Amino acid sequence: MKRHQEILEILQKDKYVEVTDLCEKLDVSAVTIRKDLKLLEDKGLLFRTHGGASFENPYMKDRPVNEKEKISIEEKNVIAQAAANLISENDSFMIASGTTVQALARAINIQGKLNIITSSLNVAVELLKNKDYDVIQLGGNVRHSSSSVIGHYANFILNDISCNQLFIGVDGIDLDYGCT
Repeated sequence: MKRHQEILEILQKDKYVEVTDLCEKLDVSAVTIRKDLKLLEDKGLLFRTHGGASFENPYMKDRPVNEKEKISIEEKNVIAQAAANLISENDSFMIASGTTVQALARAINIQGKLNIITSSLNVAVELLKNKDYDVIQLGGNVRHSSSSVIGHYANFILNDISCNQLFIGVDGIDLDYGCT
């Protein structure tokens, strides 16, 4: 189909396309473009993303944390505030790594003691701004893309720790594949 070829040519040139841009360029509805993208994805010619498409598999690319923190800022802050509302004085909890949980670290506004365990260097830095928060930074190999620690030493420390909540971030939620 000619329109499918045009979509692939635009994608080849731009590396990423948005549904709204394709609607404008090809003079068709968003429903039509979404159906086209689904068909092209089913043929293995592209990957659909939220609001668009790319040749890169969004589930395989491990983007650096400083790149991820610029994406969906408003949504992350809403999630962070909702999560922060679950925290009370004297709670003991874990915060994993990622930009959404880093936003959580900024959103925590408890006046009083907290005990927080984290694998994220960036989360630890945010939490250290409040002297009443006891922060346990896991040790281990530092993962450059996430500014977090992984490995045997982190697991060893976790063997002796318990807490009542865990806050994690994910790269995506797909109705078919779950959390990624």
